[in-house]
Amino acid sequence: MKNIFTLTALTAFIFMGCAKPIKNIKLKRLHSYHTIPIYGINSTIAPLDYRYIGPISISHKGSVGINADDELRKRALLLGGNTVVKVKKSIESKSSVDQFGRINPIQTTSGHAVFDPKGKKSFVTKELVEFFNQEILGIPKMKGRDQFNSLESWQFFITSQGDILCEKEEAVAGQSIWQIETKKKQLLIKREDLESF
Repeated sequence: MKNIFTLTALTAFIFMGCAKPIKNIKLKRLHSYHTIPIYGINSTIAPLDYRYIGPISISHKGSVGINADDELRKRALLLGGNTVVKVKKSIESKSSVDQFGRINPIQTTSGHAVFDPKGKKSFVTKELVEFFNQEILGIPKMKGRDQFNSLESWQFFITSQGDILCEKEEAVAGQSIWQIETKKKQLLIKREDLESF
């Protein structure tokens, strides 16, 4: 992977970004998948007035450490959803046996990706996730790779003009070896660059 410090400087030139602090811009936070609400099939507080997008599901071995709810959130976000409803978990009748003879049941978690117009939060889009990975970080799109891993330390905001401000705080060495300072890194993705991606 290319060095992010080099990429920040290149972005300022290639994508009309900005590597210095950006001030006096009205911003609205764009959240990642972590805070997408998720409701079980028998939930009494799930929203009812929503736009249905499509079914989503994940199947995995019971012994594998996977947060199935978060995987559903990621899938919903990439489909344009901001909520997951009618979630249910089941264990398939067929199981797999590992090299030590242990039986691993196949667990399936499924639900519906929907868009709740009354949702109070705005989220990053599939286009932004892919643009940031491929054009900013230089990570090629590969089947099976989790595109959200590289976004974990970043925060995203949308301006009133539709541009995207990307922000990251990093710990850097101070003037002495015992001193640690926090440095804020910012870059701006222009709306037209994202739309033409």
